[in-house]
Amino acid sequence: MSEKASVKLSTKSWHYKLIKFILGSAAPTPYNMNNLCPYFWLLVFSLLVVPFVAPIKGIAKFLTWFFNGFINLLESSMISPIADNWEKSLTDFDVYQIWTWNQEVNKFFKSVHKKDDRPIDHSDFAREWWTKKYGEDPFKNQYEGGYTEKFQKWLNEMRRRMQR
Repeated sequence: MSEKASVKLSTKSWHYKLIKFILGSAAPTPYNMNNLCPYFWLLVFSLLVVPFVAPIKGIAKFLTWFFNGFINLLESSMISPIADNWEKSLTDFDVYQIWTWNQEVNKFFKSVHKKDDRPIDHSDFAREWWTKKYGEDPFKNQYEGGYTEKFQKWLNEMRRRMQR
């Protein structure tokens, strides 16, 4: 009789799902519930507050869905075209200025174009712009390292323009 008596709860039962809906992550789990008394009172509490909590959670879910949709619509119809037009209007010298951190990447462009779920930075932007315009990656393959010959010439030309 040294064994501790425990209760086995099913996470698929309606009463567990109700408690989980009301309490969220604070709901007891089958691993930490050893007694039915607190579980019973949690169930009674959940039954009493579900008429108030369910509409609030439903409204919150709807508002989240609505605002996310509005933000996506705004981004695709206004912000993305502004960012794309800014990128198209850049000259080689502008991109060099961005490459050398003398000029910022447009904030609209940063918000739309992300790399690994973070805003794009100066060197990532310049590298992608160079690849789009000149059709090659400015870096040699990973084993050789350094820049390509074409990119080196471009950098030298931009440095000369900067010194004028």
